[in-house]
Amino acid sequence: MMVGDQRYELTQFHFHRPSEETIHGTRYDMVLHLMHAARDGRVAGVTILLNVGHANRTIETLWQYITSAAPLDRT
Repeated sequence: MMVGDQRYELTQFHFHRPSEETIHGTRYDMVLHLMHAARDGRVAGVTILLNVGHANRTIETLWQYITSAAPLDRT
């Protein structure tokens, strides 16, 4: 990800259910946090708020690999 002329590399992603964040008091079903780091040690996060909806084929494909590679934290 580029912020100005600084390049940030994706270092981690994780989910929370329900979301930790709210918008105007509305909590979402789930949130995806994409964490990035620059060479100078600065970090940047991107938050994607998610609600239950129709299945997404791309997400379903990715989820198969994610869930087979690491145990899920259901807390």
